[in-house]
Amino acid sequence: MKQSLIIAFWLASIAIVTPADARPPVEFSFRQGYSSNLFQDPNRLSGAFSEATLSLRGSLDLDGSALSYELSQTERVVKTYTFGNSHETALKLGYQRQLLESVALKLEAAVTRSATGDVFLVLPQQVIGYRETDYGVQGGGEMRAAMLGGTTSVSGKYGRVYKGRAHFNIDLLLPSRLEADVGQMVLAANHVRPLFGGEAGAYAEYAQTFVPQDEQQRFIRYPARSLRGSLAFGRSIGSSFTFLADAGAQALFSDRLGTGKVPVEPYLRVQAEWKSDKGLTLAAGYRQNVVIDDLDDAVAEWVRTRSVAVSAPITETVKATVGYELAKNDYYYYLYDTRTQRWTGKLAFTPAKGPGFALEYAHIRRDEADRSLNFQGHEVALRLFGQF
Repeated sequence: MKQSLIIAFWLASIAIVTPADARPPVEFSFRQGYSSNLFQDPNRLSGAFSEATLSLRGSLDLDGSALSYELSQTERVVKTYTFGNSHETALKLGYQRQLLESVALKLEAAVTRSATGDVFLVLPQQVIGYRETDYGVQGGGEMRAAMLGGTTSVSGKYGRVYKGRAHFNIDLLLPSRLEADVGQMVLAANHVRPLFGGEAGAYAEYAQTFVPQDEQQRFIRYPARSLRGSLAFGRSIGSSFTFLADAGAQALFSDRLGTGKVPVEPYLRVQAEWKSDKGLTLAAGYRQNVVIDDLDDAVAEWVRTRSVAVSAPITETVKATVGYELAKNDYYYYLYDTRTQRWTGKLAFTPAKGPGFALEYAHIRRDEADRSLNFQGHEVALRLFGQF
């Protein structure tokens, strides 16, 4: 079992698919539901919503190399608060080529457009909301080679989100920017080789965020850098149990943390999964790391996440899944902390042919240092999904 380096960024990650069929498959999903907290905030505005996603993806074999693509469109309609409607378009391209017998190259790129809305202020007689359109770009590559008794890979990725102006649903407020543009670069290297019936790996990762100088003070968002090194070991025991442990250290650098202050945190990721002969699956995981992208803080957050999930087949076509996640976030700049719990449940019917159905439930509870900002909410939805 190999651990893959996952570069987390605001944009969706790109998976390069091995070509198997020149015909691009079409996938669709339609979701109708109700939420007691549509915008997941202390205002707790409730209502019905509809979501639809259509994806077109495929790949093309080019005599020793391969191209892959994915075009997706997602629509969300909130009937009561129309400023909360969203329209998201994403185009992802991938290229892979076997340069030598033991050396492979992968390249990837993505462009996204996201038109979304949120709550700005709730008054006794009116809800003030806004809409904004953001654009994102991302590109990167990976070189993988069989060497030194295992597999060595180096990768790099850069992405940037361009935030649009917020347009409010009242004329008294002029369109204005609410957030800074943020870019992120991630450079990584790893080596994985067989050891003691499993696989061991050494990992190094450098990440850096970029914020325009003239936007840092205006939006209270500052650049940061992190450097991580870790050692990992994973193994499968029989066909039922698999585990992975990845441990090391991660350092955070930022001018906003004070002169000479370089926090070094223990990095840890542990995952385990057990499967029975009858299809019952138990999975658990724990991760602690420093996050410098997709933040509520101005610099970085120290995040510890615990998760557990259980899935069981009821019949050949019906499967039930329940999950729980607890995330604790400590802020570096604001000296603030949050605690988020999520419960999920799903009952899915997936026939051998034709579309499938799923009944989904989700509950979220957020506790913050400022108790006036605490919130919770639940969501129930029916999903129709399939491909052709």
